[in-house]
Amino acid sequence: GRSANTDKAVQYLDLANQKSIKLNAMEEAKTYFDEAMALLDTLPETEENRQRRISLLVSQGEAFMLLLKIPE
Repeated sequence: GRSANTDKAVQYLDLANQKSIKLNAMEEAKTYFDEAMALLDTLPETEENRQRRISLLVSQGEAFMLLLKIPE
C-alpha cells in the first residue's frame, strides 16, 4: 500500500542523500534529505521511523561538518 511505497521512497532518498554527500553534491543532498524528512512526516510514529529520522539527521549533520571543513 501507500505506506510501503513511502517506506521505499524514504529508503531510496536516504541512499541518494548519502551518495550525494560522498560526491560533495551538497545541494542535491539537501534536496533528498528534505524530501525524505517530508515523507517520514506522513508515516506513523513508530520506533523504526524514529530511528530512520535520527539516521537522516546524523547523516545531514556529518555532511554539514564536512562542508565547514572545505576551504573555498
